[in-house]
Amino acid sequence: MRHLTSILLFLPACLWAQVLEYTWPNTPCVQMIHCDTGCTACNVPEASGALLVGSNLSGVGVEICPRPTVPGDNALDIVGWPWSPSIDHRVVISGMSLIPGELDSILIVHGADPDGPQRVQVSLSLNGGAPVELGDMSTSADQELVFTGLGSLAPAEGQAFGTFQLTFRAYQGNGGAWSLDAVRVVMGPVNSATAVPEWEHTVGRTGGPGHDLLGRDLAPSSAGLHVGPGRVVLMP
Repeated sequence: MRHLTSILLFLPACLWAQVLEYTWPNTPCVQMIHCDTGCTACNVPEASGALLVGSNLSGVGVEICPRPTVPGDNALDIVGWPWSPSIDHRVVISGMSLIPGELDSILIVHGADPDGPQRVQVSLSLNGGAPVELGDMSTSADQELVFTGLGSLAPAEGQAFGTFQLTFRAYQGNGGAWSLDAVRVVMGPVNSATAVPEWEHTVGRTGGPGHDLLGRDLAPSSAGLHVGPGRVVLMP
């Protein structure tokens, strides 16, 4: 019991520092991403702790190619985007929290070729809920996007863990690439000082069937962890 008490007292401090960083370095790892004309990059996020777990980035209807930016580091050049946003052309990052927490912030570094997509939609699904659009932004130059106070990661009914799924859909291009240089996801403890009051926002599905943590389409009866329609709790 003494050891259990020590663990429980340690969890809040440990949870505060839960960070996932996607930078796609050249370091060999269990999940590599590569293409015929580009470099090879590690497609596994770096985690600061063991309580927030991230999947590799996956693409649907697009081609992904690592491109060196500085020695040892890459951005991902992604092509194959339509003129209008489509659920059939997307890039997905997913993750799960092993204990309840607050999704404090998501930082995204992105850009586009001169003939690449002019805009990108970013949406977020929490705990198996319907995706909610965080923004529809210009990609005219390399830039950082920061979204904060995004809501709670806690198991929904029938789930074992809290989950998130971040989806990107670039559009309005002429064949060039939309580039993703880095993604940083930060989770803090429940009711932390950085949290703000929750509000409920009910939305419809953006289209398509449910997805697993890798963004793959699934039938309703498929086994595993699914992301499907429902009510989402977001932070303003």
